[in-house]
Amino acid sequence: MKTLNSNSPTEFAKGFRVVQIKNRHVVRWLDHVDGEDVVCETPHMKNAREEADLLKRKLEQKAANAGPQVYWEPSKNSYHVKFYGEVGGKRKQIRTSLSTKDPDVAALNVPRKIAELGFAGEARTQVTFGAIVKDYLHQRRDRPQTTVVTYHWLAQHFLQFFTGNKPVSSFTSDDFHNFIADCERRCGGSVQNRYAMLKSIFKQAQKRGLIKDVPDMPDGPKQKERSYWLASREQITKMIKLAETLENGSKNTGKLSDLELYLWLASYTGGRLSFYRDLLWERVDFDLRQINFLPVGKAQTTKKRPVAPMADPLAEVLQRAYAERTSEFVLNQTPAWLMKKLRRALKTSADPELRAISSKVHSHAFRRAFITWALVEGHPAWLIAQIVGNTPQQIFATYAQYQSDQGLTVVNSIKL
Repeated sequence: MKTLNSNSPTEFAKGFRVVQIKNRHVVRWLDHVDGEDVVCETPHMKNAREEADLLKRKLEQKAANAGPQVYWEPSKNSYHVKFYGEVGGKRKQIRTSLSTKDPDVAALNVPRKIAELGFAGEARTQVTFGAIVKDYLHQRRDRPQTTVVTYHWLAQHFLQFFTGNKPVSSFTSDDFHNFIADCERRCGGSVQNRYAMLKSIFKQAQKRGLIKDVPDMPDGPKQKERSYWLASREQITKMIKLAETLENGSKNTGKLSDLELYLWLASYTGGRLSFYRDLLWERVDFDLRQINFLPVGKAQTTKKRPVAPMADPLAEVLQRAYAERTSEFVLNQTPAWLMKKLRRALKTSADPELRAISSKVHSHAFRRAFITWALVEGHPAWLIAQIVGNTPQQIFATYAQYQSDQGLTVVNSIKL
């Protein structure tokens, strides 16, 4: 690697250290100059170690000041950013408004603002993993409190493993393989969810212009196949009655619990967990009798969020829950937490049938049951697909389940 003499570190400078050469001292660091990585050192040596340490601190501060600096501009009543960039072959200081009075938002918008001005390469090269994690959490600050806590808890695991000051541009495939191995060693069955959230952090950063490209991430661990479904509709009825008798159930409190409401929603709409996690009451239309699962201001994705019709029994339950609401969210607890609560209740139930399925039941069991029952009733696959937010092909490939008594109905209908 080439060595340069310099007293002017750039914003990419790192690894400052004092090196002793015989009885004198020099400051060295790694830097990025003219498109290549170089080793820089001060051209003049210092006799005393104290003088070299003082120079090292000055150079570190100089490198910090060379990066983007956010400051308050009183005359504009907003935060601004100043940074250095190449203009006409010369390095000049650029100043621009961040158009916000919120200091947290201002700091998060710096890389995107610099990219908009045409200095994307310089801005994106230095974006750290900690910055995009902070942006990810900031964008989800309005979710239910239990969801926000879960996001922060998982984010801390990511930051402990990778460290927050690691540049996004330095991530390698080995980093992710090591992370997966660490998760499997520490977390067991939750590896898939952690890795999915990690991917989501990088993809959001790319979408918001904080980074140009998502690092090359290997395929994560495969989700274990869970084909269990609720073949008997009586099982759901028993679950709802069990939820009513729990400590915070309607039999004890006089109000519908989140678990009861979730079971009604899952049984009559066949949705994914994410459908209910961020569902707002404003998306429940009692006049049109429908539920719009697409969050406000969000674009439709490949996993479609449908506008589902509201069945009569579900409408009655939702109207009661609306009258008893305590927040803008339909569910105040995350569906994932409610499923854990349900499995614990089933495990200690007095009903042997419910105890037998306690380790098998999961959120998609309701989705599989809803789709299968609808097909058995003779409804067309394209119509069911519209209700649950899937394609007819995916419904047959993933969700529709077969039982011998269904086949018996078919063969008995054939008369010779």
